[in-house]
Amino acid sequence: MMQQMTSAFTGAHQLDLLIDDGSHVAVRGHWNGTHTGDFDGMRATGRPVSFTWIDIFEIRNGKVVREAFETNPMAIMAQIDAMAA
Repeated sequence: MMQQMTSAFTGAHQLDLLIDDGSHVAVRGHWNGTHTGDFDGMRATGRPVSFTWIDIFEIRNGKVVREAFETNPMAIMAQIDAMAA
């Protein structure tokens, strides 16, 4: 998912919070940028976008064994005016 985001939106993401309990790592962040590539079938619009995301990793024996990534794609689609298409 992050690869799709970085190919569709230029800009910068920032980490806002990182929590590590030894077996799980949770990261919350936000992204500010511009829609410069295809996203979910929508061609680049050049519109500004801003969205938050959360990524949770399960760690076993020092390796990531599971990942859960969450964001609100409908909020992103509204910002690039995909809802009107």
